[in-house]
Amino acid sequence: MLQRIHEVSEPVIGRYYLVQCLQSVKPGLWLPVIGPEHEDAAIIKFPALHCHYDLRFFPARLLASKHLRDYTEYPATNPLEFLMSAPVLTLRGSSTWPDSARGYYWFHISSPVPEWKRRKCLRETPVFPWYPSAKGWPRQLEACYANVVLKDLDNPVCPHRGIPLKGHGQGDQVVCPGHGLKWNLKTGRMVSRLQKLETAQEGEITHDKALA
Repeated sequence: MLQRIHEVSEPVIGRYYLVQCLQSVKPGLWLPVIGPEHEDAAIIKFPALHCHYDLRFFPARLLASKHLRDYTEYPATNPLEFLMSAPVLTLRGSSTWPDSARGYYWFHISSPVPEWKRRKCLRETPVFPWYPSAKGWPRQLEACYANVVLKDLDNPVCPHRGIPLKGHGQGDQVVCPGHGLKWNLKTGRMVSRLQKLETAQEGEITHDKALA
């Protein structure tokens, strides 16, 4: 029997798991997502309801599409990094794109209700990209959770928006695939990523590798 992906500590590339997916308006296309539907109005200033892609299962043919490549010049340096910060807008109760969503790449969703689908693990989770040009909301996000300790280290969940952390780790530490907070899974405490941004000038646009 297949395991649900949030129950797996170390997914194996090439193995199949049950993954939550949202149905695209394109027939037969289901998009793998992670975590609950949420908004980010308070800190990230993104009030639209959305989910995030689970890029461990994102189809390779879509990563190679010209439409996606046209969107990846800024802020990310490759399609995977770009999609980490490009939400899946669920648009529950709305038929128009909100102003806060302009400039993002997404697929049109026919239903905001995810279903479990059998999917093959294709890659490890990329690190959520924080760039020197994005010093505003990451700083606020870290400040909000600087003194928070994860409650359940056996089944850790990011306290920001409830995204499971199991299966996304780099050893004892894991960067949340939803918004980029880094956690120590031994102590349960947040690990700051912003020290690497301190030398960057305010408003600088850079295409350097995302912070680890």
